[in-house]
Amino acid sequence: MHLSRGLGLCALAAILSLWGCSPGGDTSRTFDATGAWSGTYAAAGSSGHTFTAQVVQNGTSLSGTISIPLIGMSGAALSGAVDGDSIQFGDIARTISFSGTAQADDTASGTYSISYGGAALSGAWSGTCVRTLFLVKTVSIPGGVGSGVGLAWDGSRMWVSATQQLAALSADGALLASYSYNDLQFPYHDFQSLAFDGSSVWAVEDGEQPPYTQAVLFALSPSDGSIVSSIPAPPDGTATNVGGDIGLGLGWDGSTLWCLRNPQSGTQTIYRIARATGAVQGSIPVPANSYGSAMMVGGFGAGDGYLWVSDRLGYVECLRPSDGHLLRRFDFSTSAGSGATPAGIAWDGSHLWVRDLYAASLYCFTVPAGVMP
Repeated sequence: MHLSRGLGLCALAAILSLWGCSPGGDTSRTFDATGAWSGTYAAAGSSGHTFTAQVVQNGTSLSGTISIPLIGMSGAALSGAVDGDSIQFGDIARTISFSGTAQADDTASGTYSISYGGAALSGAWSGTCVRTLFLVKTVSIPGGVGSGVGLAWDGSRMWVSATQQLAALSADGALLASYSYNDLQFPYHDFQSLAFDGSSVWAVEDGEQPPYTQAVLFALSPSDGSIVSSIPAPPDGTATNVGGDIGLGLGWDGSTLWCLRNPQSGTQTIYRIARATGAVQGSIPVPANSYGSAMMVGGFGAGDGYLWVSDRLGYVECLRPSDGHLLRRFDFSTSAGSGATPAGIAWDGSHLWVRDLYAASLYCFTVPAGVMP
């Protein structure tokens, strides 16, 4: 496959989001095309034919494989190079050529030509990159708070929740403090999402039993776990939701408290809310996941200038706070290991932490920058 300004989609997307530029801007920066690409193309009057490519960048050189089922190509070797914001790669025989323009969301589109095994095809294509998170370490959560979803970083400690329990852990998983909460509002209590705003640990209490009619956000003192204040969950504290582990999500980005609602019907929505009153100050929709379907939300958080959503299908998605646009996609299942399911998310200033939904584990990741050294 031979691409010019094309399948560097993933890398260019990262640069654009990090540097605040757009396609056609400064072309002197080199980007990283490493990722798993999947795309579709039109051929012989029909659309929806697929291709996949595994691309690895080393310096300015590219290697990898490409598979195109329609022509029987499977795991053909790729080679290529990156120069500024242009990228070229293809099969060794140079019989496959895709070229296009990368966007600021790890996608690209353009034109292609295929001359292989007697087939001669050309037309339009589009593709999407899914990146791999780099696992730094796995931390075990102590017994008693091992099962749950909530996760937050307060600058020195990690907070986790499990039903009526809230615990502070060291970065290595040592239990530093634990608090119990009883008879707050619901017959069955679940602090299913957490966030830290610089002074308080925010926790969602959401009923897991009918009628699922209300949810409350509690501000808790990190020094002793006491309840400082409470506000209704958006949009007004009465909207129904699915209950259970995926009803709500909380995130703090340094200036704004965000709350994700995952309703039984309708659009999943992320609300920007006032900490003092719970008043809604704005909202954005939750976008479709990498495969174009609704996310099965497992966790939500904010950090590094972005909003983060974990999809129980095994992906972590990075959203733009201004409009909820899906910027980058990460394969959590490959990064964390087989059987891991992403839940709560926290940003510690340099690493992304993701909690396992079913196992008592925290995963610490480095997020690939997408910019060459």
